[in-house]
Amino acid sequence: MAEKRKFSSSICVKVNAKTTAKIELFPAEQWAKTAQEITAFAGRFRLRINRRWHDLPEGAMALLDSQQIGILVASLAAGGHLTEPPAAPDLPRGTSVRIPTRKLAGVQQYEISRTHTEPMRGHDGRFYVNVVLFKEGSIMVPVDTLRRYSKDK
Repeated sequence: MAEKRKFSSSICVKVNAKTTAKIELFPAEQWAKTAQEITAFAGRFRLRINRRWHDLPEGAMALLDSQQIGILVASLAAGGHLTEPPAAPDLPRGTSVRIPTRKLAGVQQYEISRTHTEPMRGHDGRFYVNVVLFKEGSIMVPVDTLRRYSKDK
């Protein structure tokens, strides 16, 4: 889905006559949901760098002020590079996994299922896969809560 919000400014960073980054600045108020957030987000921007959102390492939205943007641009102009987000875990579609479901008398209970999707990053920065559980049906589960299942173990 295309981004419907409009950026207010853009910055092109070139090093040795080659474009290294195109930065689009979106006023943070466009993401505010309450009047309090509008006030808190004033003067901050959400950045899209080379058509990719610049977020915090854990995946949360990064809202930068003008000083932080200046530091980022100066770093890129000096030859710095953006860190790539972590790669998706190796959990192909169809992998057998154990999913923690509940605790019974203090003992963790698990259900065995197969992944129905490749891992995908959620808005919170964690990776999720789709599995089918007996009572819940088809649900998205954080990959960091799963364990590969093998009948040998």
